[in-house]
Amino acid sequence: MAQLVAKLLAYVEQNPDAADTVDGVSRRWLPHDKAASRDEVLHALEKLVEEGRLVKRTSPDGRCFFRSDMVLEAAAVGGQRCCRSTKRC
Repeated sequence: MAQLVAKLLAYVEQNPDAADTVDGVSRRWLPHDKAASRDEVLHALEKLVEEGRLVKRTSPDGRCFFRSDMVLEAAAVGGQRCCRSTKRC
C-alpha cells in the first residue's frame, strides 16, 4: 500500500489540478499499475484524504472525486461544496 500511496502523491505533485473518481484514478493516474485492485486504490485514496493530502468531493450526481488539497481552496472560492468524508463511494 505504501508504494501505491507514493505513486498517487507523485502523480498529484506533477498534476496539481488533477481530480478524478476511483476508476479514473486507476485508469489515468496509475495506467501502468494493473496489479492494484479498485478497492486497493480506494483504500490508498481514503488514506490520503485522512492525512489531509487529498480531498474527496461529492458531485451533485453522487460521484466522488479525489483531488489535491490545494484545489480545495480554489474550489471553495468558486462556491463548490467539498467534503472530507471517508464514506465509501
